[in-house]
Order: sequence, then C-alpha cells, then structure tokens
Amino acid sequence: RAVCSDIRRSDWICVSVLGSDHSDPEGMRLSWLLVVTVKMAGTRGAAASVTDGFAMGNPWCPCLNDTGTVANLSSALLGTSPEVLEQYGVGCAYHDNSTSSFFPECASSSPPDFCVSAWCYVDREACTLHHRRGSVLIGLDYSYATCSFLDRFGERNVVTALEGARLRVAQMHNSGGWMGSYCTRRNHCSGALVDIFEGIGKDTGALINVTATFIGGLVDDYPDAYPPEVMTAFRRDYPDSRSAFNACIFATGMGYVDACIGAFGMTYERVQLSYFIKLWNDPTYLITTYVNRKVSLWEQMVVAFKPFQPATWAVLGGLVVFISLLISIFEFCGEKARR
Repeated sequence: RAVCSDIRRSDWICVSVLGSDHSDPEGMRLSWLLVVTVKMAGTRGAAASVTDGFAMGNPWCPCLNDTGTVANLSSALLGTSPEVLEQYGVGCAYHDNSTSSFFPECASSSPPDFCVSAWCYVDREACTLHHRRGSVLIGLDYSYATCSFLDRFGERNVVTALEGARLRVAQMHNSGGWMGSYCTRRNHCSGALVDIFEGIGKDTGALINVTATFIGGLVDDYPDAYPPEVMTAFRRDYPDSRSAFNACIFATGMGYVDACIGAFGMTYERVQLSYFIKLWNDPTYLITTYVNRKVSLWEQMVVAFKPFQPATWAVLGGLVVFISLLISIFEFCGEKARR
C-alpha cells in the first residue's frame, strides 16, 4: 500500500535509507571507530579532517581534488573569501562545523546533525554511493556516505523548501480508515495517513490545501474534483475505468494535485503514471483444498501425458511415424543405389 504523490513537490515524505554490502567489513569498522574519535575530539571553529584512510573518500565514490569554486559559486556567496572556498568540500572533513559555515544554524550552541557530519564534493560519474546535487557550489554533487556518514543535510533542504509552501491535496476514502483514511464529508477525514500529512504540515509550516474529498463512489459522482485536462487524459487512457483512485493518480502524475491521501494498491500500471510512497505490505494468502486419497498405478502412469490433450498427442505421434517412414525410405534407397 502506498500514498500517491507528485515527487516534484512532495518528495519530502520519501525517506531513503541507503547502504552498501560491497565494503570490506574490517575497513568499515576501522572507518567508523576513527570517525567517532575525530568527531569527539574535534572543536568548533575549524573543520576537522578525517584521517582514517578515506581522507579523499571511499574508492567507490572519490572526493574531488579541485572544486572550481569561482565558476561554480552560487551568486549569493560571491563575496566569500577565496581561501575558504578553495578548501570547502575538498576531502572528507566537517566542512560545516565552523564559524565560517555557509549555514548560520551551524554556529549555534546546538547545531543540527549535518553540521557535525563529514562530507565532500564528488564526481557524480564515478560515484556509486549515495550522493545529491549541492546548493552552495552550483553543479557539484556532495556525498556523506563516502565519508562514513548519513546524509542529514537533505532533511534540512526539504524542511526549508516546505516552509510556507501550499500543497494541493485530494483526500480519498478507504474502508479501513485505521490504516488508510476515512472520510465522512468534505475536509473531514481521519486515519493514519491523514495524521501523517497533518504532522508534516505542522513540523514544516506547509499549508495543506484540500482540493477534493472523496467519501466513496465513482469519480463521475464528483464532476468538479479535477480540471477538465485531468479527466480528458483519464478517460482517454482508461476508458473503462470510473475509479476515483485512478483519477487521482492521473491528477498527481500531471501535477494538478501534489498528493492523494489514501491507501492505494501499487499495481504495475499505476506506478507508470505517478510516484508512490510505499508504507506497508498486505500479506497475500493462497488457500486451496487438500484431498487425501490413494492414487492408482494407472493414474501415476498417465500423469506424464496430462500436459497435452489426446488430440495433441495423436498429432505428435503421427508426426513421429511420418518422419520415421521418411528416414527408412531414404536409407532403403541409398542402400539400393550402392548395390
């Protein structure tokens, strides 16, 4: 089951936990021990280098030796000292754990986790570990994973982007509201998924604008729920469907709605139309009857012939006889010619 959303504006609810099973266990253990030691011993005011053998990142995602700061610098940071820019993001280090950080919150007494995490800029073409596009040096990708840290900076960007954002949401009615959403009238829905979206709105300051509420029935019962463009595409591609859920998937896929709150079945056809956030799996049980009886010798013998119908076996048998006769004729004629 999943929540259907438009990734362009609603990827804030998607949480990815990435890892790798390719690393040498002993090397990774050494890396974590030394990183923890440097982090505990480091002091604020300077970026502490990571000297555990991965100073320039993991071989699967090497750090850049030169970031080309002048050409790639964000316009808002053009006045930054060249000396600071030359080393910013080069090699695994706590680049944001200093008073010269580009992020004011890192200078507070209780900085966010990303401020005390090591990272570096990487070559996206050579990186097979988790990496993202950066916002300080335009056009460069950064990676925390190559320096043995999780990416906490992505969370900060998501929250900042959602502050004051208005999200267009359609609320769907599920029969099991305790797992999905249960709607009785417009703007009056409850359930686990509704609580999740309301909590995100409170934590980020995003404004959730409910554009449509479905309390059951078909999409034809809600003629004003979506713009004509959505319904035109829906009826053209799914002429036999009247599902309100399928229509909402078209609305998010086309960008007219940012998220559909409800428990959707993730079918192959649906995931080709829009993005889904997987929340849980419904177990599937296949139940059949069992008859305990003795099988005769004759039944065991004819089992091998069950894959085909009798007519098919007759055709195959006739074909074998025909080919055998042809082979016999050729052999007989050849023997006669030699005599």
